[in-house]
Amino acid sequence: MLNKISILDCTLRDGSYAIDYQFTAEDTAIIAVGLEKAGFRIIEIGHGLGLGASSQKYGSAAATDEEYLNVAQKYLKKAKFGMFCIPGIAQLKDLEKAARYNIGFIRIGTNVTQIEQAEKFIKRAKDLGMMVFSNLMKSYAVNSLEFADKVKQAYVYGADVICVVDSAGGMLSADVGEYIKIVKNETGAKIGFHGHDNLRLAVANSLEAIRSGATIVDATLGGIGRSAGNAQTEIIAILLDKMGYKTGINLYKTLDLGEKIIKPIAWEGKGIDATSALLGSTQFHSSFVKIVGKFAQKYGVNERELITEVSKIDRVNVTDELVENVAKKIKPAKSHFMPIHFDFDVYGLIKEYDQRDVKGISLTIVNEMLVISKKTAKKIVFTLSKTLNKNKKYTTFPFVRHNEIYIIGNAEVISEIDALKIASTVDGLVDYILVDYWLYEHIKNKMSNFKSTVLPYSDFGAQMVSLHKIIISLSKSIPLTVFISGNNYFTSDLISRLLLDGYFVINNSAINKKEFYGELGKNLLKDIPSNIKKCDFIVGLTPFETSIGIKILKGTRKMAIVIDAGPGSMSKKTISYALKKGISIYRIDMRAGLFGEIESVLKTHYLKNNVIGEGKIKGVKVVSGGVIGRKGDVVLDSVGTPSKVLGVADGLGQILPYQRSMSYLDNMKKIESEIAKRKFL
Repeated sequence: MLNKISILDCTLRDGSYAIDYQFTAEDTAIIAVGLEKAGFRIIEIGHGLGLGASSQKYGSAAATDEEYLNVAQKYLKKAKFGMFCIPGIAQLKDLEKAARYNIGFIRIGTNVTQIEQAEKFIKRAKDLGMMVFSNLMKSYAVNSLEFADKVKQAYVYGADVICVVDSAGGMLSADVGEYIKIVKNETGAKIGFHGHDNLRLAVANSLEAIRSGATIVDATLGGIGRSAGNAQTEIIAILLDKMGYKTGINLYKTLDLGEKIIKPIAWEGKGIDATSALLGSTQFHSSFVKIVGKFAQKYGVNERELITEVSKIDRVNVTDELVENVAKKIKPAKSHFMPIHFDFDVYGLIKEYDQRDVKGISLTIVNEMLVISKKTAKKIVFTLSKTLNKNKKYTTFPFVRHNEIYIIGNAEVISEIDALKIASTVDGLVDYILVDYWLYEHIKNKMSNFKSTVLPYSDFGAQMVSLHKIIISLSKSIPLTVFISGNNYFTSDLISRLLLDGYFVINNSAINKKEFYGELGKNLLKDIPSNIKKCDFIVGLTPFETSIGIKILKGTRKMAIVIDAGPGSMSKKTISYALKKGISIYRIDMRAGLFGEIESVLKTHYLKNNVIGEGKIKGVKVVSGGVIGRKGDVVLDSVGTPSKVLGVADGLGQILPYQRSMSYLDNMKKIESEIAKRKFL
């Protein structure tokens, strides 16, 4: 093996630029521990601009310097953690603060032309017992002779490591090699290299730095970072392994970190995905991946391990027979490419709050949503609905949900006053505020000047869609029989949906209200149809009032599924009985219905404002979005932002057949020409 090379992973520092510095303390704990378990021993954390940056005009990070330092100290056992420090942004007192957390190293960053600013910071950091880097930012800004002078100054100040920094990602490999050799020839310091990827040379330049004498190179998972990003950690680790350098890094755990933790929140398409990286590492052609996937699934083996083992035998003629034979020899239980297990508790990172402080809780939740939004570029939606629970004392905030498009926070309010407090707090911070129809009519006038877009939505509709879908998903066949205990506005909606789908529905609507809600009412059992024993589903639709009692459950089939869709249709006593008897009970998870309702409301809003309408382009009448035009009007995909001519209106709500539309060809060409021009404006 060649000399040991260290990869300084700066995902949690330089990578934070890509997400507006929104790595949370919890993110830092998880990613740092993941890196440590994958074998990394030098990990940089904190605000992209380093110590003290959050408290100034540079953009607030998701956590304070102290919070980042605290989780690193608490959870890292083997790896050294450190932070960046730019004199002027940071003060000497910030070094003293960092020292209290047993920081493993500090990186003093100055423009190469301003190395004098580093002197006090390097010396103070050395006095505090820190390992000190001098990062010569924009190293390319001076010629080689001047660079040699700056390097010598940094060394005299006491820097343990001197780092060549290609801040703009524009250095060629030959330049990198020359500057690294200057550090080697002029000092006795260790040598580092930090490269950016603007010309796609960050990886190549890192390798050249190593060949020229550097023993520490910077990289980030997925290549995320400022501007075009950094050298990608996964690729550097693979290449160093192939070249015979000793890094102590588990390649497969590193790939997992990039693919499973960084890619979903912050990759932005900059890096090479895990599968492509592995194919390059093993020189295994992508056309064989489907064969590998088929037999990996059949025999329950790790796909990466199978690729690796097959590539050792043949990388040209990869057949089903070859892959299957190799798969049979791999023992799944002994597969050594295992994901990282996080065996630490992050409960202490969760902040508690006062239930009565609806403004404070709203702000906490919105900040959480903003962190996710900055990582994923998803729109933020906050929904407000009125609780149906008359005994509820406080407004509650269910957990933040998100899908591929939206991040959704919500509050179930006990009053219009709370609804307005929350709406006013989140206004301008979220993209949309959706208010349940029951609330909307009462408070809409007080939200007329809001910065966020305020729209009505149906919380009831979302609940019914979710309930309907869960019944369908739990049904093994149709027709089935559903018994619905409830007689209110929920009931008719669900019955209509189920009847259209071919279900048989029994509704307990004949029972007197007093007896209906009474637990174990005397006449309850005799009023339930005798064929309830044939029912496949028992659904309670009485919010926070008992309508499914023990006697109903005693009369059901063993395989029946009970859904407390009120919620609160079942008492604690009834639920306890059901669980004891092994009866399956469900409550509604509203996510599917809520996502669908929100998508429908926002898409309709978009269509109304951008697509639906009529107008004129170059004197030609145009319509779109379902507007019925006069015969000869040109139909577009959108009036607001047209991109395509769909045809010519026939005056009856349809489009003329192709041959009959030819008499309007000049008008269509006129519109198409204008659309083409607008694309380049």
